[in-house]
Amino acid sequence: MQLLFERHRDFVFRVALGICGEREEAVDVVQEVFLALLQGAATLELNGARLSTWLYRVTRNRGIDRRRRVAARATGLNESRVEPINDAGPEAALLETERRHMLERAVARLPARPREVFVLRVGMGLSAGETASLIGIQPGAVRVALCKAKALLQEALTARCKVS
Repeated sequence: MQLLFERHRDFVFRVALGICGEREEAVDVVQEVFLALLQGAATLELNGARLSTWLYRVTRNRGIDRRRRVAARATGLNESRVEPINDAGPEAALLETERRHMLERAVARLPARPREVFVLRVGMGLSAGETASLIGIQPGAVRVALCKAKALLQEALTARCKVS
């Protein structure tokens, strides 16, 4: 089980982070997913699918459930994230951190399908075919959702820059 965890944890974390938008929530989802794998290992039937496909589906479902629970109890933004140290100087580090937060917030506000496609294609570097296979849609639909995500992100970030 340790080997499975080490081999797939980064993948599961990236999917969870893309869905949840918060690192702390993504870590909780990773724990839930691997606990589900451990508890169901004896009865797990992949029916010809790869384990990564199963992990993706479970991560996606757990992430969506967690996002709904968090949204239901949310009263405001939680900006208490710890960011990595950047040696480029305090001003550059501050600008980079703000840019990253702005992008994360914009991605988190995307509609579900474009957000999911954006995270898989851009965030994880999967091909259109791999993304289509994981989500269960046609590659053309992946391209359309990615274009929509990029357009919405550009619009959101441009509007944010005009306000600032």
